[in-house]
Amino acid sequence: MSVTIRISELTRDSLKEMAAQQGLSMQAVLEAALKNYRQSMRIQAFNEAYARLPAQDRADLEQEVKFWDRATVMDGLDPEDVDY
Repeated sequence: MSVTIRISELTRDSLKEMAAQQGLSMQAVLEAALKNYRQSMRIQAFNEAYARLPAQDRADLEQEVKFWDRATVMDGLDPEDVDY
């Protein structure tokens, strides 16, 4: 089902230009833009929540991330080939 929405001429022209450059429909470009915007909003919300954590909790999380980075990076690799 399609729905009509109002957008400015400038936005429509930008959308049309981007669609032409990529060989996509304007709808596909708009859907991709909304998907990227939604992801950006999630990342921003995560970062804001992380910033509100007490310093010790952030430090604990950073240590855990380092642990798992080392554990998964080493899977089947020569330790000399791993750059920490």
